[in-house]
Amino acid sequence: MKTRITELLNIKYPIFQGGMAWVADGDLAGAVSKAGGLGI
Repeated sequence: MKTRITELLNIKYPIFQGGMAWVADGDLAGAVSKAGGLGI
């Protein structure tokens, strides 16, 4: 998927994911990054 934001951030998909306290941590953000999104 190509959009201005995906090209600007050099990511494949315009998906942003941060770690969530008590629900998920950096492992989820890392998985999102490996899949082409932006894990924060």
